[in-house]
Amino acid sequence: MEIEVKQYQTKIAAESYQNFTLELKLTRRLAQTKLQDSLKQLCQQIQDAVASGYLAQGQLIISGLPFPITFALQTGIINLPFQDYQKVSNFFEPEQRTEIHLYLVTFSEFINASHLRIDQVLADPSQAKTQISEIVKMVHDNLQQALSNYDNQIQQPQKEAKDK
Repeated sequence: MEIEVKQYQTKIAAESYQNFTLELKLTRRLAQTKLQDSLKQLCQQIQDAVASGYLAQGQLIISGLPFPITFALQTGIINLPFQDYQKVSNFFEPEQRTEIHLYLVTFSEFINASHLRIDQVLADPSQAKTQISEIVKMVHDNLQQALSNYDNQIQQPQKEAKDK
């Protein structure tokens, strides 16, 4: 699917895209079956939206961990999340036509210093369901990274207190 850059920006600004949200309660054991079921549902919704000619975002909001974390599967033209749609003009001309891709965006205070990680999942979002296992792995790895960063940040003040 192709789109003109200016049209992409206009649609995102007007929130003229299909948006799906699922909530999932997890524990530190990170049940991959629960992740897979939720992501399969989001991928189907994204694939259906793209087949109908829409841009789409599928969000998976995770609760039950010591910190909030959200994953979003977004159709986009560059590895920028929807909220940064204005910055697209730094990379493309407004009248330029370009392909839509599928990105996994991770929002968490503990994923990295920018609190945001974005990974390209697919060049063709109409094939989202074919990459379920890869998407589950990416989500699982990002969850593990955020948990590890959280543990390290929590342990750091305790270690510094002991050293005094």
